[in-house]
Amino acid sequence: MAVVLTGTVKSARLLEINVKKTNSKAQLVALDIADEIGNVYPCQMWPDDPQHGELAAAIDNLRRQPVQAIFSGYSLRMRPMADGKER
Repeated sequence: MAVVLTGTVKSARLLEINVKKTNSKAQLVALDIADEIGNVYPCQMWPDDPQHGELAAAIDNLRRQPVQAIFSGYSLRMRPMADGKER
């Protein structure tokens, strides 16, 4: 089952990530989407997604654009922060 989110892009950026499998760098598309009641959803698109290149090319024009996102999967994990703590 997929979840559909309709909202507005609050922020959009490209993040440089390290790809451990190939020992290389890639760009991750990171979006924050706000819904109509103010909830903000952090969303990422990885380089292996077929639409990644098109979205990355338009990243500078995405802020405040209305969007509809279809979430086909999600994951939760602990992440090390800059202060050394995991959250």
